[in-house]
Amino acid sequence: MTFDCCAIRNELSLPLMIDMDIHQSGNLIEAGVWLLVALVWLYKAVTSRAALRWVTLVLALTFVLFGLSDLIESETGAWWRPWWLLALKGVCVIGIVGGFAAYYRLARAARIGTGSDAVKEP
Repeated sequence: MTFDCCAIRNELSLPLMIDMDIHQSGNLIEAGVWLLVALVWLYKAVTSRAALRWVTLVLALTFVLFGLSDLIESETGAWWRPWWLLALKGVCVIGIVGGFAAYYRLARAARIGTGSDAVKEP
């Protein structure tokens, strides 16, 4: 007697992920992490001052796109195939690096402007 996991899965009508390999499940987990990071940046956008709001919104959108690219990668099996997936991931990495640089530059300028970053003399 042989064990047919697909037949059992069809009989139970459960969304079991028996056929999923480690790379596919890893990409799905990674996509979830990036979408959670996007939610954190979206919260930051809602609660931040106007000067930082556009940067945090761009970062949130960039992390959403990065998460979606991982969902696509989980289906294609490669981050470089199709070519536009590689291009999307490259744009996302550039957006994340540029967004962090802009965020920290603006946040630092805001702290210096309020005097909270100033060194107090005795």
